[in-house]
Amino acid sequence: MDVTHATDCPTINKQQEGDIRLGGGPVIDRGPNVNPRLFDRMVATATGAGINYQVAAHGRGTGTDANAMQLNRAGLAAGLISIPNRYMHSAVEMIALDDIDRAADLLAAFMAGLTGEDDFRP
Repeated sequence: MDVTHATDCPTINKQQEGDIRLGGGPVIDRGPNVNPRLFDRMVATATGAGINYQVAAHGRGTGTDANAMQLNRAGLAAGLISIPNRYMHSAVEMIALDDIDRAADLLAAFMAGLTGEDDFRP
């Protein structure tokens, strides 16, 4: 869990950064540090639980702890759920409380669906 840049403000180019909105739900990240099976499972969990979500694509490491976890020692299957944050790293950061609630719902539903037999090797 982390935050990501919301792009629903005039200072962000959505064609370059994607369309991530406050109130649009948690962001399920996809990229080189995100295990593809974890990504697919998170999307399926959100869909099955009726949780609105958004997808962000990254062409390189995310700069989050998911990046470090995926690369540390022998590595591990890392996934990333983010909360949209408008005006990040400023004195007027803004988030939608519903996005936090839905991110918690998604994480709880995902964890509850694990059986111990799950294999996230790509």
